[in-house]
This record gives sequence, C-alpha cells and structure tokens, in this order.
Amino acid sequence: MHAASVAARVGRAWFSVIVLTSSILVFATFLAFTLENAPTLSSLLFWFGLAGENNFGAWWSGMLLLVAAAFALDGSATAPGGSPASRGWRALAALLAILSFDEIASLHEYLANSGLGYLAALAVPLFALGCYSLWQ
Repeated sequence: MHAASVAARVGRAWFSVIVLTSSILVFATFLAFTLENAPTLSSLLFWFGLAGENNFGAWWSGMLLLVAAAFALDGSATAPGGSPASRGWRALAALLAILSFDEIASLHEYLANSGLGYLAALAVPLFALGCYSLWQ
C-alpha cells in the first residue's frame, strides 16, 4: 500500500471524527435549549454544548479555530514568499489564532463586561485583519 493512500485514509478518518464530534455538539446545544424544563439534563448538556463558555464545546471550537490557523499558516508557507497571497494567509492565520484564544479564554465576555470600548479594542483590529486578508 502506498504511503499517499495511507495518509489519505488517515486524513479522511480524522475529518470524519471532527465532523461527527462537531455534529454531536451541535445536537447537544439544541437539545439543551429544548430541555429547559428538565434543569438537571439541560445543565449536563450545557457542558457539551456550543452555546456555553468554559466547557468542552468552547474548548472544541477554540481548538478547531487553532487548527484552521495552522492550515492558514501552511497556506502562507506554500505561497511564494512576500507575495500578496502569503501575506493574506499570514493575516488570516493571525486572525484565527486570536479568535481561538478568545474562544478558549472567554476574552470577549470579559471585555464586554468591562465596557463596550474594551470590546471594540478587540473587534476593530480583528476586523482590520480580516479585511486585509481578503484584500490580499
């Protein structure tokens, strides 16, 4: 069996695990909202849902953003050095890494509680990074 064939199978298996886990977490999120009359079950599902903070769902989405940042950095490495495409991929990698940190550390919730000006101090540079990445 060729190494490329094995790598393709492993890649498909990992992708399937990621999609299945994400689907289960989305289902748990919707189920938690529909079971509000059963607080014990709803609070248990909260720990796996994507709507909460500081739970498995938040960690999972943060890790997916970090993986996407790594793939964007890989895109930067494969583009010709100094080209607009390379700069765009690096900006996207930075944006995704910051969003990953924000999701895992609940940074935007903390900043929103401190004041909307603090939240804007995070949002404006992220918006600029996104626009720069698309422009490149």
